[in-house]
Order: sequence, then structure tokens, then C-alpha cells
Amino acid sequence: MGRIKKGDSKAFELLLARHQRSVYNIALRFLNDAAEAEDITQEAFIRVYKAAQTYTPDAKFSTWLYTIVKNLCFNV
Repeated sequence: MGRIKKGDSKAFELLLARHQRSVYNIALRFLNDAAEAEDITQEAFIRVYKAAQTYTPDAKFSTWLYTIVKNLCFNV
């Protein structure tokens, strides 16, 4: 996230590649709808990108990301 905060687009691509499948799978388990899970996955990464400037590593990144996904699923 530090590199993303500095504008490193390759770092965001790496983060996306590393977590996209698991984010999608979590959303799919919550929603049981592939199209909705794809939308949630996209929205989650948009929120991650937008939050890069204010992100503080208080917990593991994956925990923070999955919390975003869970909250998005609950709001569908």
C-alpha cells in the first residue's frame, strides 16, 4: 500500500493479482451470485485504491481487504 500511495501503478497491479481470486471467492460465498461477486470484487479494489492515501497498517492488509468485501456484501 505504501508504494500505491506513492503512485506506483505496478504495485496496485501486483496487489490485484495477488488478492483478486480470493476476494471474488469470498464474495461468491456470501452472495451465491457470480455477477454480483464480480461487481463486489471490482468495487472492493476501487475502494482499496481510493483509500491508499489514508491507509494505516493497523492489521494485516488481507484482514482489512476482506472486511471491505464483507461489508460490501452485507450492503447488497
